[in-house]
Amino acid sequence: MNKHIIYLAAGSGSRFGSNKLLCPLEGKPLFRHGLDTLAGLVRARKDCDLTIVSRYGPVLEAAQAAGARAVDSPMPLPPLSLARESSAR
Repeated sequence: MNKHIIYLAAGSGSRFGSNKLLCPLEGKPLFRHGLDTLAGLVRARKDCDLTIVSRYGPVLEAAQAAGARAVDSPMPLPPLSLARESSAR
């Protein structure tokens, strides 16, 4: 039975102030650290596959280049705090 790893890389970074996924850390975008780690795990284990969910082109392109399934997530949901406030009204 295959194991499925899903990497959610679609946050807007609103509290961070910009797209934190593309922010450089130690010479590469932040999302690449997770992608490289998970892609290495999948390569080492034949019973796993990797899916990356994002709405950012560079993330989806890197996922495909790493051999992962790339899934576009075009519709962001409001932050949970905003959703709770609107449902309480």
